[in-house]
Amino acid sequence: MDREGVIPSAAGGLNTFDVTIRFNSAGTTLYAGMLRDPTGNLEIVRTTDMTFNTAMALLNTPRATDQPYIFARTVTGWFDPGKERLWVGNNEGAVNPKSATVDQTVDAAAAVPTFSQVRIDAGTPVSRDNYQVRTVAHADGHVYAAFYRRRGSITGGYKADVVVVRDDNWGKGATPFQALVDGVTMVSGLNVEVQDSISDSFGSDPALGNEWWGGDLYLTVDPNDASRLYISYSDSRAGAARTLHLRRSTDHGLTWGADLLTTASAKNAAIAINSHGRIGYLYQSLVGASPNLHWQTHLRRSDDGAMWDDVTLSDFPAQGTGAPSGSRIIGDYLNMVAVGQNFYGVFSAYNSLTSATFPAGVTWQRNRTAPGDPMPRLLGNDGTTTVPPSIDPFFFRTTEIDPAIDFYVRDWTDNATTHDHGQEPSVRDNFYHTSDVWNERANDPLAFDANDRPQVQDPQPVAMGHNFAFARVSREVAGSASDVTLHYLVSDGGVGVNFVDAGSPPPLHFAAADLVQVPVAGAGHQWDLPSGASNHVCLAVETTAAGDPLL
Repeated sequence: MDREGVIPSAAGGLNTFDVTIRFNSAGTTLYAGMLRDPTGNLEIVRTTDMTFNTAMALLNTPRATDQPYIFARTVTGWFDPGKERLWVGNNEGAVNPKSATVDQTVDAAAAVPTFSQVRIDAGTPVSRDNYQVRTVAHADGHVYAAFYRRRGSITGGYKADVVVVRDDNWGKGATPFQALVDGVTMVSGLNVEVQDSISDSFGSDPALGNEWWGGDLYLTVDPNDASRLYISYSDSRAGAARTLHLRRSTDHGLTWGADLLTTASAKNAAIAINSHGRIGYLYQSLVGASPNLHWQTHLRRSDDGAMWDDVTLSDFPAQGTGAPSGSRIIGDYLNMVAVGQNFYGVFSAYNSLTSATFPAGVTWQRNRTAPGDPMPRLLGNDGTTTVPPSIDPFFFRTTEIDPAIDFYVRDWTDNATTHDHGQEPSVRDNFYHTSDVWNERANDPLAFDANDRPQVQDPQPVAMGHNFAFARVSREVAGSASDVTLHYLVSDGGVGVNFVDAGSPPPLHFAAADLVQVPVAGAGHQWDLPSGASNHVCLAVETTAAGDPLL
């Protein structure tokens, strides 16, 4: 965020304490959950000004709590399309011992949203629940939350259960988040792991990379499958270093498999699943031996959870020569999200040009000496004054599929300059009225209208004649010549019939320079609508090409 004063804050001091942000699914509204300085009270705020020229508006009644962690979702489909849902996991300050709380609203876009506080721990914690509470929601209405239930004190922290709760209808019922019941304790909330040693804080120590260590809890759900859930948590067992565990459930959180990854001396995890089901796992690990410890940021990716790649995004000394001074040098959070096929993330790292390393191609958003300078250093706004190294946020994006072979059919078009560019899933809840798959009663696609939309004709029953399916296929950049296969499906939605196969025409050919192709007159795909069908018929298309498989 490059504007000052967007997130409400107090002058001086820390301005704000803990803060997390989330966009709605369309990227048109930004929400934040924050602790306001100097009170430390929870404030939930939003803005629809994507220029970030105005401060975010307060939505809730502030109250004392800790570690707000926010998740937002725009509803798509038949029920409540366009509604904004919002959940803020937090540790309630005024409630003991069951302090794990979710603040939720099912209409976050309302002028004055109504929030409820849901206490999600049905067990018997000691003192209070641990500070981390995480929420995530799937597009089909399944909402999950995870937290640590403290079970007893140990030196440096607490024994705790790792608990996941679930709601199957957006959290809208009278008793939300009670769909999972543990088979041993017989209370709502599934124990993923029981009584691990979870430490709130070891304090800051050179042997720990001058960092504080906590629960490092993260939860996400596969956007393609609401039953496929991933969790990352941290523990510290006798004789073992602080360890991150990445685990998966394939049955809506009822059972959990063994660790997909186990990473010693690591913290600050984030998980994201892209539109192809690829797993991304981001974390920071302490490597080497004292007095030569290093902090490394790793991005691991896998298509199945068995075979993983490993990209080191940053590496800098945690102690000794060239290391940053002070404590809590990488902080308590990082984050990563999947937008369609690609992963986007942010993490903190030391920006020294002499002791820190980053992948080739890193772009610096600040003045620095030219590459190859014998005395590399950061420079002030004047381009001359030497600026000492600091801990900075670093942003990254992956490209999982070459855009030259990433073919798509537009979900929506407003006009020739404003339209879908292949985002997955669609950023519009109404993704069908102006899509680029359409029907004609004659084998002619017709010209696009003044808003660059196809001229659609309702299908006719077979007694009146044939129908012809057309689709405009696009890609963002030119590349090699390629053939794209179109596979049409049709559904009589008016009577609730599922989509059925409507066949495939010959492939649509793209020359190397082509960005868009439309079947010409005479090349539409003939299909027939049975007599007696309703007047609410849906037409869909699947596309495949070399290197761009069907989802």
